[in-house]
Amino acid sequence: MQFFRGALPALALALTLAPAHAQDPLEALRRYDYQDRSALDTIAKQIAAAGKDTAKLAALETGLVAVLGDPQATEGARLEACTFLCRIGTARSVPAVARLLASPATANIARLALERNADPSAGAALLAALGSAKGLALVGIVNSLGNRGDVSAVPRLKGLTTSSEPLVAEAAVTALGKIGATPSVAALRGVKNPALPVSQALLSAAGRLAGAGKRSEALAVYQSLLSPSQPEVVRSGALTGLVAVGAPKLGELALGLAKSAPEPQLQRVAGRVLGMQPDPATVKLGARAFSTLPTPAQIALLTAWADRREKAVALVALDALKSADAEVRVAAIQTAARVAGVAAVTPLATLAQDGEQAGTARTALARMGGPGVEDTLLRLASTGPGKISPAVIAVLGERPTPRSTAALMAIAASKEQETRVAVAALKVLERTATPAQADGLVKLLVSTPNEQVRDGAQTALVAIAQRSGDRERAAQPLLTAMGSASAEGQAALLGALAELGGTQALGALTQATTSTNDLLKSAALAGLANTWSDSSALPTLLTLVRRSMAKEDRVLALRGSLRLLAADDRMPAPQKLSQLTELFGLAERVEERRQALSVLREIRLPGALVLATKALDNPELLAEAGDAILYLAAPQRKDRTNLAAVQGAERDAALDRLIAVSSDEKIREQARKLRG
Repeated sequence: MQFFRGALPALALALTLAPAHAQDPLEALRRYDYQDRSALDTIAKQIAAAGKDTAKLAALETGLVAVLGDPQATEGARLEACTFLCRIGTARSVPAVARLLASPATANIARLALERNADPSAGAALLAALGSAKGLALVGIVNSLGNRGDVSAVPRLKGLTTSSEPLVAEAAVTALGKIGATPSVAALRGVKNPALPVSQALLSAAGRLAGAGKRSEALAVYQSLLSPSQPEVVRSGALTGLVAVGAPKLGELALGLAKSAPEPQLQRVAGRVLGMQPDPATVKLGARAFSTLPTPAQIALLTAWADRREKAVALVALDALKSADAEVRVAAIQTAARVAGVAAVTPLATLAQDGEQAGTARTALARMGGPGVEDTLLRLASTGPGKISPAVIAVLGERPTPRSTAALMAIAASKEQETRVAVAALKVLERTATPAQADGLVKLLVSTPNEQVRDGAQTALVAIAQRSGDRERAAQPLLTAMGSASAEGQAALLGALAELGGTQALGALTQATTSTNDLLKSAALAGLANTWSDSSALPTLLTLVRRSMAKEDRVLALRGSLRLLAADDRMPAPQKLSQLTELFGLAERVEERRQALSVLREIRLPGALVLATKALDNPELLAEAGDAILYLAAPQRKDRTNLAAVQGAERDAALDRLIAVSSDEKIREQARKLRG
């Protein structure tokens, strides 16, 4: 009980010292000094929580008005109170906010609060302030009246269009355009100063009239702005506005502008508008006049027809493919692909052969659909003249189907087919073929006498296997074919198996290294030494290195062994060192010993330094051996991993020997520093 008696005074003191905004954020707002925003955050949360509850919002608005009326409130408090009233202000707060228009410090935020206050009294307060406001403050009030769309402000704004202050006069014209009512249009037509943006304001006004359902009035304004004396941007906007209000005879009007307008941008807008008209009479009008139009209008017209899939202009689009203008040809390609159907396939395929539009034509063909399109592409792929077949084959690769894949297989396997066409088909099959095509590719691989076709079939087979993710299963068709294939075919199969990898492939290649057929032995050795991708082939290659065989074959096996040994990051370092030491001893040429020393650098064991030290005795290996010793004897960082220096007597002996035999003073100095 004694504890509570002692605690109560402390609690009372804490409550006394607690921030006022903890209980009344509006009271705390009066003293806001741009530092502590907690009261502002609380008020914002209260406004959000009030939602559409008018009673709660009214209470908050009354409190904010009280802050505005408090002579002791800070300038920051008034600014923030007005900011909140921009969101919840009603007629209740208008008088208090209007009084702030007279102060430069608060005029701008007060103006915004009145602009966003929907009550008519807020507009009246802004109008009343026009008489006393000057300079930028006056410009701001004029802008706010325009943003409110306050028709009652039109007479006052009209008077300000003759102001001697250019900013005020221009703001008044712009505001009249924003109001966009019949009186404001009349006021704008009465402005005589050509330096003011009256035409742009009339465009804005016409848009407001159209939005308010006053179509005939908007139409009249837009038509008046099509005069050649108007700026290009205004005429373009007026023509676009006429589309929005559904002006009569719009096609004829757009065609006339497309022909007569000197500005490319207006020509484009007119061409676009002409192409947007769907009625058959206007479509015929545009088609007949197409060749007479300037280039920007032709491009826009073609694009609009393409967007609408206007099939009636197919012949025009096909003829435009022969245009002398590159941009017109690009637009014609897109349009012909969308509106001309199968009739566009051959012309587009011709363009797809080569030239600056080849890529565009191929893309268009790849996206084309409709009756007869695929049939025509397949026919052109196999019998097309010149370079058209490879171009169409590339297109088929971008739109693969079971039919096209089967057709490409037939093209690749045809004995009458040109090599370049067959190779192009195989290139596509490399991306699109499935396991269902594996048997056909194997048959082609073992039967073709053409080396390019054989290489293409092999690459496609490996790609199928890689996509399937099952190397052992993918190897089956190749292994099955080995029994009946010719020696040349078996050699090709061995090359594919080497690229494919896997246990069964390794077994077949290993067995072939003992074949009595030199072609098969060479193919197996080359596959293991040059192509095989993991160290599972190392035992076979090491056996070949140890075996008495032709020198060049032995060198190939040795280099392949060193390649696979270097690539194996999982082999324990002692095992790798043991195999490398043996290979170094078996190497007869300096080239392979240098290759071995490059692998040795990555084995951070004392034995590696011993082997490198022995290599110092050969002057031709001195540089590589010395580099390996310095690398191993120093700490390194590789692949974000710190590698410790090799330590021990072997390190000291290696460095001493390097100092003794090297004639390069820089290397000797490095060795001395490491030796310590």
